Amino acid sequence: MIRAMTIEDYDEVRSLWMTIKGFGIRSVDDSREGVEAFLKRNPGLSVVAVEDGRVAGSILCGHDGRRGCLYHVCVAEKYRMPALLLSDGLLGQMMEPVSFPDPVEGGAEKPWAACGHQNKRPHNIINSLYLKADELERTVVERFARYAQIEAKEQRCQQYLCDDADYILVAFGATSRVSQS
Repeated sequence: MIRAMTIEDYDEVRSLWMTIKGFGIRSVDDSREGVEAFLKRNPGLSVVAVEDGRVAGSILCGHDGRRGCLYHVCVAEKYRMPALLLSDGLLGQMMEPVSFPDPVEGGAEKPWAACGHQNKRPHNIINSLYLKADELERTVVERFARYAQIEAKEQRCQQYLCDDADYILVAFGATSRVSQS
């Protein structure tokens, strides 16, 4: 089960951190007081994975108003599985240029946008963690409707050696070129 982390989880989470070789712990930020302050600044964003009544993983999630960050992402050794990950480090180091059209002045009102609003309306909180089943279900249904629109109108891709493939890689930019080689 994955649920929001609370300060009551701290002792188990810290114990998990201590089992991971090379895991960096900072005396102030990672103290009970530091984590409690972090959780209060970023309510509902950090999560723990609980298995058999014990914390088996955790992620501290926060933001500075512009950027979201994941800290101390960890999973207990017995729950780790080999996986193939295409690191975003490659994309970070070799960014592909993206051309955007010139912005159009004015345009449609976007009350949903998470941008500056000079306190003229309530903040838009964008959160992918819905802990109540009815909220999660409503959100999933809304997103799938939006995904269907995007799929119908915006899907663009190049297929390469897909006719008899057992596995298909989906990639962009430098990663796609590596995948084709």
